[in-house]
Amino acid sequence: MSIARSDFHFSRVYRGDSFAVSLARHEHYLFMRLELKPGMRALEIGCQSGDAAFELAQFSNVTVVGVDSDPEKISRAIAVSQTAQADGVSFACDYGSLSSHFAPASFDAIYSIEGLRTVPKIHETMKSISLLLKPGGKLAIYDWCWTPSLDINSQDHRRLAHIIEEQAGVGHREIQERTIAGTIDAMVSANMTVLECGDLAAAESARNSNWYEPLEIALGSSTGPVSKGISRECATTLIYAGKHKLFTPLAFFVCQKPTRVQN
Repeated sequence: MSIARSDFHFSRVYRGDSFAVSLARHEHYLFMRLELKPGMRALEIGCQSGDAAFELAQFSNVTVVGVDSDPEKISRAIAVSQTAQADGVSFACDYGSLSSHFAPASFDAIYSIEGLRTVPKIHETMKSISLLLKPGGKLAIYDWCWTPSLDINSQDHRRLAHIIEEQAGVGHREIQERTIAGTIDAMVSANMTVLECGDLAAAESARNSNWYEPLEIALGSSTGPVSKGISRECATTLIYAGKHKLFTPLAFFVCQKPTRVQN
């Protein structure tokens, strides 16, 4: 099964890599943390047009269900799935209530690649995710987060956070809840054990390009939108926030639902 990629997300980019290679590596880094076995069932939240879902189904020989709130993207994912005769992958439009689509303990693993960035209340979302996971199941996500360098008491920083949310169309979330610490708190509150977390952008080395470099290249090579959903104005703001280390799209989290209910 070979399917052309159409979805955009950020990633660590090693010098000399094509952007497509960097996207695939970024996805597989997350997939490996899920520890899936053939025949298991996984859910992708914010699947866009299904690129990562197709990749995971082929990579791990598992069943993948993708949900997204954009009907156009879901329609494309379904069309691509039918054309490619992709087995083990299905898609559904999600309008914000995962529990209305799936029964409790429906999935061995759940993941999201920047798909939770539009969630206004991360604590509620983590509780829904925990409910859908089987005991022992894992959640792995990349998310947009403010870094510790963003000063919640700074009017300029608060204004920047508001501009990014508005320009990117991700909706408003309280600043503290869109931090690594805030996300960890939401996971723990949902009775999940955090196994791994951090900002992959902070670990970038001389062999890596900065995560925002593809935005800089796109800004210099065209006059239209940088990508679907990211305007030139938004890209400029993200680059500024990235250079000043106030924002990262590479916040990475892995957590697990306990095998037994904790009292």
